[in-house]
Amino acid sequence: MLVLILLPVGVWYGWDFYDSLKITPSAPAPRVVAGKPVFVAIMGVDQREHDVGRSDTLMLLRLDPKAEQVSLINIPRDTRVALDGHDSKINAAYALGGAKETTKVLAELLGIERPYYVTLNFQAFEELVNLVGGVYIDVEKHYVYDDPFQDLHIDIPAGRQLLLGEQALHYVRLRYDGVTNSDIARIERQQRFLQAFKERIPSNLTRITGMIRTVQKHVTTNIPEDDQTKLARGLFAARGNIAMQTLPGTPDDASGDWLLDEAKWNEVTGTWTGK
Repeated sequence: MLVLILLPVGVWYGWDFYDSLKITPSAPAPRVVAGKPVFVAIMGVDQREHDVGRSDTLMLLRLDPKAEQVSLINIPRDTRVALDGHDSKINAAYALGGAKETTKVLAELLGIERPYYVTLNFQAFEELVNLVGGVYIDVEKHYVYDDPFQDLHIDIPAGRQLLLGEQALHYVRLRYDGVTNSDIARIERQQRFLQAFKERIPSNLTRITGMIRTVQKHVTTNIPEDDQTKLARGLFAARGNIAMQTLPGTPDDASGDWLLDEAKWNEVTGTWTGK
């Protein structure tokens, strides 16, 4: 979910935000082709001491600058992919080879060109939520969950309330809701959180400097520096035409994996222009 923070900040503040936000790329990548649709894999990374971590949240952003259209596709972290010749879940790709391996696997799975990447960690999420003064959410039910392995202890009462950094992170990370262990339900909560976060931005313009510092401190990307502003301008132009959806598929009851529905995915890509 951390990854969703960057989009509304840039879209609603405008490209001047990104012009001051440029981040030194962590790896070489091809330049953006003017006017051509651009894919970016956005990863929220669960980093732990002595562990490279996994991509706790993964989204594919597609920007079509000519059509001024943005597509945001949530990729369930249990999506089945092939890793080293074996069936695995896509969030394990980050542990195997970081963002580079994740973008490779994602491109192979979806039949698209290899996307750029942007990664953001949990600390950045908490700091950004706190910088906007928290986010108001109508919490659907009383969520209680403990995971000693992740040192994760969640207790969020039901009802409308202001969620600050740590509690907001708990809300968007939670998978087990007392009945089901569902990544799809978690994605739905993340999408609701994004909409609520957008509402907090206009009243917090004076905090933009702190947000810039936080993002620069915790973000890595391979988008060429000169192209970061170009992409941000494209996002700004498309701010009124953003479609969000979950990768079409079905759950495998035996393994819990999310299985891509290729026919429905082809329907999605069939609506794209300028492939």
